[in-house]
Amino acid sequence: MSAPEPGILANVLEWDSVMKTRGGEREVAGGARSLSALFLEHNGAVSDKWEQYLAAYESIFRSFIERQTPVRLLEIGVQNGGSLEIWSKYFPEGSAIIGIDIDPACAGLATDDNVTILTGDASDENTLDRQLGGAEYDIIIDDGSHRSDHVIATFDACFRRLTGGGIYIVEDLHCSYFSSHGGGFRHAGTSIEHFKELIDAVNSDHFEDDAAVQLGRAELQRLRSLGSQSARISFMDSLMIIEKLSDRKREPYRRVVTGREAQIADVVGTLALMPTELRSLQLSRTAADAFGPMLLEKLASAQEGSLRSTELAARLGEESKLRAEATDRLAGEVLLRKEAQQRESQATNRLADEVLLRKEAQQRESQATNRLADEVLLRREAQQRESQAYAVAQERLAA
Repeated sequence: MSAPEPGILANVLEWDSVMKTRGGEREVAGGARSLSALFLEHNGAVSDKWEQYLAAYESIFRSFIERQTPVRLLEIGVQNGGSLEIWSKYFPEGSAIIGIDIDPACAGLATDDNVTILTGDASDENTLDRQLGGAEYDIIIDDGSHRSDHVIATFDACFRRLTGGGIYIVEDLHCSYFSSHGGGFRHAGTSIEHFKELIDAVNSDHFEDDAAVQLGRAELQRLRSLGSQSARISFMDSLMIIEKLSDRKREPYRRVVTGREAQIADVVGTLALMPTELRSLQLSRTAADAFGPMLLEKLASAQEGSLRSTELAARLGEESKLRAEATDRLAGEVLLRKEAQQRESQATNRLADEVLLRKEAQQRESQATNRLADEVLLRREAQQRESQAYAVAQERLAA
């Protein structure tokens, strides 16, 4: 067996030195060992994590450890089962650790009593329904294929299975940049670009009308639904973490004002002119004492101004209506005149046609008269010739 490279050995020794010198990090609340200590001293199945994950997970999972109540954890991607073993040791007694992997060989791994390994495609919702039923989880970690299409499909299928107050984590998000994993730098459809949209989701209460125009109704509804469930979204090197709200947010967060003095900016007075802000405004006791009367006065003034504006708008609307009616009447009269002109033109055309027909009839009558006259003339000439011929014949008989 060849000796390890000096650099690798130095890194191992450095980690061991760090753990020894940070004795305070070897234990957490309730006397539990720190995740870093458990990971580095783990002697079971192999687990592979980036070093920044350990410190991040110490912070992310602190509340679960401090409460010392059992958790339900679902990890997508089992591999050798090492991380399941570590989670089993790390989280409070009674916790249920579930892993799911598309590789059937994972089902044969030996596990602790509180660890369950399922087989199936976690990006397929029908498979999850068969394997998980209606179960919900406090923590979901996606450490599966890391392909962008799989990561997005898995999130869409699994986020609804996260309990209120739960944590959803996507590991190795840097694979979004790899073409081998269906990714690329700022390519549309990659998992990292997809999760960037969640920043819009948590701020969806502040969208204006242009959001609906750009997103479309279905996408706008999807973002608002995610926003109403998400407490915060965090990005770290290769990690994306979503903390789910304990209860779905039914209305926007309120704006809270406290204090008495406003020497530079009239914050409360400005808010009085913004009805959308007033609906969610809350004053502390000191602010209510200091600004309540002024706010009510400005509100009354604003309402009076609004009333005047409403009356003016009503008058303008009535004038606009009258103008529209007058315009419609004028348009009607113009149309009637055009129709009358069309009828007159048609009558003129018909009269012209009749005159033309009469002229043609007169011409035909004149032609017929001329033909009759010609025939009379021809008959006379024929009679004359006949009379002459008879006279000649008589003369010959007499001779």
